[in-house]
Amino acid sequence: MKLSVNNLIPTDNKLGDLAKVAYGWNELRTIGWNKEDISELVTTRVTSHNQWLSDHKIKADWVCAHAHWLDFDKQQHTLKEIEIILNGLKLNYIIITTVSHTEDMPRYRALIPYSAPVNNPDTIKTIQQGFESRFKQLDNMSGRDRCIYKGLEAVAWQEGFDPLDVSNIKVESSEETKKHIKNINQLYGDVPTWNNATMVSSKYHQATVPAGDIT
Repeated sequence: MKLSVNNLIPTDNKLGDLAKVAYGWNELRTIGWNKEDISELVTTRVTSHNQWLSDHKIKADWVCAHAHWLDFDKQQHTLKEIEIILNGLKLNYIIITTVSHTEDMPRYRALIPYSAPVNNPDTIKTIQQGFESRFKQLDNMSGRDRCIYKGLEAVAWQEGFDPLDVSNIKVESSEETKKHIKNINQLYGDVPTWNNATMVSSKYHQATVPAGDIT
């Protein structure tokens, strides 16, 4: 899978400062789905499952997402409950604690890789609806298409399944999404490249699943 890595944020940066950092996203790293490599990357560096045209994290430069991000801050689920639901969906995932996680106030994040990049925000929203139909409550940061994060510790892992399949997901794109995709394709063509990494284009999936149907 691919993750963007920030090269400006110090590795000891506190959670409260992360959302303010707009620059430094000039590395798109390809990494195998294995526990040791993924765990080390997401707990030692500030990363994102999103990809941008430049090192600037702004809406206009957002290209695609390579994974889905579930945010559990509402304390509605135990770690075991989260694992049982995701295992039942037969999805690969890694669950990490955030830097503000405590035993009394648990905070978990689950990273779930896509089978292909998704460059339609409407797709991401509908996939999110499918997850929301299975969990009691997810934080409103879940499913956001431009999130960044740094974990404290990897606490659960699943491999052996295929990534979340987005190949047959269909949805009507919003006008904003259509404009975004058109701009990307006009600037970079069908197979644009940046930092030696192949980027998403119009041939990738531009849709979502009905709520409650993500398998």
